[in-house]
Amino acid sequence: MVGRRRENADGVLMPLRLDAQINTAGRISQLLTAGAEDPKELPKASVSKATAEATALKSITAEVKGRS
Repeated sequence: MVGRRRENADGVLMPLRLDAQINTAGRISQLLTAGAEDPKELPKASVSKATAEATALKSITAEVKGRS
């Protein structure tokens, strides 16, 4: 699956634009597009990028350990 999304000037991931599934022959087998508009205004970030990354990593690590 290949996706096309973009980030705004603050690095916030914006709505989905395009997903394409490529089959083993290298051809597009599925295509999903969305004409979603970007939000006009977003609230200011309440945590730093480093804190957000650390929190996400901690959550993912706990979930993976729970599957073992």
